[in-house]
Amino acid sequence: MKINICNNPSDIRVGYINISSATLKDPKYGTTTTVWDMRNLTGVVDAGGATEIFSNHTLQGLRYEELPAVFANWKTLLAPDGKVIIKSIDLEMIGNDIAFDRLAPDKANALLFGIENKGCHTVGTVSQALIQSGFTIVSKTIKGHEFMVEATIDATAK
Repeated sequence: MKINICNNPSDIRVGYINISSATLKDPKYGTTTTVWDMRNLTGVVDAGGATEIFSNHTLQGLRYEELPAVFANWKTLLAPDGKVIIKSIDLEMIGNDIAFDRLAPDKANALLFGIENKGCHTVGTVSQALIQSGFTIVSKTIKGHEFMVEATIDATAK
């Protein structure tokens, strides 16, 4: 089973259990999300039953201090060869563009203080929280103001 944590109907994925804080409906396929708090996904699937957890622009709803506990919970749901993929905005890239006048103030405000935005993270802070929660980083990608991190369970971590 694959889990997709999303906050926009266009982010719903076919073949995944789609999780959101509110009911969303994909207009193309009619797929709806299951309402669930991403902080604790226990009960979405059995422990060890997920092959992938994909989080698309949902970490902005969490403060950095919450990330290790959230990732530790996600880890319990993953199969031993399962993976986590996280896509989010990158605070560091936004900050650089603001500092060098490459980002209009209204665009910066929308990126930093969007609806329900409690925290902005960087590829480094998310990677650090994943490692702290018992994951190994497989890859990191930065494109524009977004980053993507893929991680697997660290078999040597306790």
